[in-house]
Amino acid sequence: MGDHTNTSPNEIKTLFKFNTEFSADSVEWCPHVPSFFVCGNYHLDDSQSQGSVQKRLGRILLFSISCDEGLKLHQKVNTAGILDLKWCPSTVNEMCLLGAVNSEGILEIYKFDQEKLSCIASYSVKNSNEKDILLLSLDWSTGKYSIITN
Repeated sequence: MGDHTNTSPNEIKTLFKFNTEFSADSVEWCPHVPSFFVCGNYHLDDSQSQGSVQKRLGRILLFSISCDEGLKLHQKVNTAGILDLKWCPSTVNEMCLLGAVNSEGILEIYKFDQEKLSCIASYSVKNSNEKDILLLSLDWSTGKYSIITN
């Protein structure tokens, strides 16, 4: 390794690496505690597939990053395949919330507190006869924009 003190301003330098094991699908920085971020991932598990329905395993990885400790993994939450994550842009009842949608048609709401995520609510959008429902995207309504009707 050479001396990197004279690197060009156009060069990108890797500071930290982490093996997420599964495919990383979503990375979101916490707007309320900017040193923390989550990484959602998934893995197609062919050994657990049921007919045409593929089983997707997933994890939410909670990290912090700082000058003193570098990149630090705080928590791994095992779940169905994570397809999107979003932090609520505002606190709710003084809680910092994270929404996650997954490969089983479920929206999960996590509370972030004391450097830990805890699932506080779960909502399924599947009917009993539906087999393969994917929730691909998630966003929070901030109420900033509203429709005015006369």
